[in-house]
Amino acid sequence: MAEDKDQGRENDNGAEPRIYELGYLIIPTIKDDETEEETAKLKSSIESVGGTFLSEEIAKDTALSYTMRKGHGGKYEKFDHAYFGSIKFEADPEKATALDIELKKDDNLLRYIIIKTVRENTRATVRIAPQLDTVATSTKRQPVKRVEEKSGPVSEEELNKSIEELVVE
Repeated sequence: MAEDKDQGRENDNGAEPRIYELGYLIIPTIKDDETEEETAKLKSSIESVGGTFLSEEIAKDTALSYTMRKGHGGKYEKFDHAYFGSIKFEADPEKATALDIELKKDDNLLRYIIIKTVRENTRATVRIAPQLDTVATSTKRQPVKRVEEKSGPVSEEELNKSIEELVVE
């Protein structure tokens, strides 16, 4: 009996495969054209531990929020930017742990994270607002005119009567 691929199948030890996403930062000392090779190495690492590649976001040079250090050759290097990318894959939980051990050996990774996620694309897309007719709309703000009431002084008796009408017991 064959099960649907999306409904979940069990492996030899009874664990169901899960969907994971690998977010990674590649050190900026490598060249732009070498980032594709690094991504290919990450994909082959996923496949070597038994994972199935689903999708990826190509690594792009990104400014980091803070300076990061990485030990390399007996000394620390500081980085203010790196190549950020992500890969979504399916694997058994034990395989994801094995992937973590393998990624720790990669000297070109500044940082990485493996998280559980869903198969669907959950990334928000940027929508461009429709163009407004610039002739019909004015960007200049019109001042609001204030209208003052023209009434005479209010007696204490009228004021008490108004308060009684507003207060409901």
